Amino acid sequence: MDTAMDKNFNYSTLKLGIIGGGQLGKIISQKAKKMGFHVTILDPTFNCPAAQVSDKQIVGGFYDAEKLEQLVQESDVTTFEIEHVDTGILKKLYDHGHQIHPSPYLIELIQNKYAQKKLLAEQGIPVPRYKDIETEEDLSAFGFPVIQKAKREGYDGKGVMLLRSEADLQNRIQTDSFIEEMVDIDKELAILVARNSQDEIKCYPIVEMLFDERVNICDIVMAPARL
Repeated sequence: MDTAMDKNFNYSTLKLGIIGGGQLGKIISQKAKKMGFHVTILDPTFNCPAAQVSDKQIVGGFYDAEKLEQLVQESDVTTFEIEHVDTGILKKLYDHGHQIHPSPYLIELIQNKYAQKKLLAEQGIPVPRYKDIETEEDLSAFGFPVIQKAKREGYDGKGVMLLRSEADLQNRIQTDSFIEEMVDIDKELAILVARNSQDEIKCYPIVEMLFDERVNICDIVMAPARL
């Protein structure tokens, strides 16, 4: 697949909207600006990092339906820096023909870690043994050690708790969650697979992630991975 920019296309006629104005939004905007896109950022923080390298910022929250609709209406294509958004209004706009990538329906799926886990298992992809938590007894009956994960709103270690024994149940996450077995991991690897609207697929190099175990946050990403 030829991934080079089409020199015969005037990208400056296109308007890109990005939901989220943090460091990832900034990187997206910088690349888009080099291609000539007009970039608008939606973020609740005025003059956020991405806004500093973009053409326009709409100051508004990610669950502000009015501001989300404004961004989509003003953009030829809308994309995301963050998945914690109101998918309701975005699905309506998507169904009316607005170009939103990834699809708000996909974003809605990945907002729920438990739904993700079920889908992977249903597709025959190996996953750790897991169970929905309906009662406190579900935690004890599953066996220890166990990893408890919030179904929603988890990121950067937030919403993940290691429970080594029943004594740790007092520290359990007090929200809708599920549990999965603790897996003996040698190393954690990741690969980015991108697909465009023509179903062309590109795989990027495998990277290795090193975590700060004190806070369950990825601290270092090594490329290439040590395979």
